[in-house]
Amino acid sequence: MVKNIRKPSLKKVHIPKLIKCKNKKHGCSMKNKLYTCLKRYTYKKNKNKRDVIKLTNSKKNKSRKLKTPIIQVVDYFDCSHFK
Repeated sequence: MVKNIRKPSLKKVHIPKLIKCKNKKHGCSMKNKLYTCLKRYTYKKNKNKRDVIKLTNSKKNKSRKLKTPIIQVVDYFDCSHFK
């Protein structure tokens, strides 16, 4: 009998449920590094243009912890099972 060994697959994450955009007039733009598991984010408010949400791993600049760590490959996915 052959065991079916699979790596944990990536689960798609809906970003607006994780981070709520507060700028209803202009919206928000996301900044992040590709192919890294991101655990924190910063939110910068703007009056006359889009708000900037920056995904990061650093604890500086008043960053907040995400409920689930995410990775962006093509879309955003849950990467909590990576070390």
